Amino acid sequence: MRSSTFKFCMLFAGVTLLAVAIYFFVTYIGVKIALDNNGLTPFYQHSIRALWLTFAFQALLIGLLYFIVAYRPHSVTREVIVIFGLIQLVE
Repeated sequence: MRSSTFKFCMLFAGVTLLAVAIYFFVTYIGVKIALDNNGLTPFYQHSIRALWLTFAFQALLIGLLYFIVAYRPHSVTREVIVIFGLIQLVE
């Protein structure tokens, strides 16, 4: 029972993070248009774009890590899994 609950939670977290990553990748086009049409300096525009893509890639990679952990629970320690989850929560 305990391992099936852990697997379900990891799969749910992986699906959720992949959905967040897909959302950020899809809406990047809208962010690019919005940043091009405002009065920000190019430095700030590029910084916002970089942060947007960084968050998307980070969610994608952590989501994939959660899928790996769901199928091979002992491949990564639980502390690392919690730290990666907290990284997304803090951001």
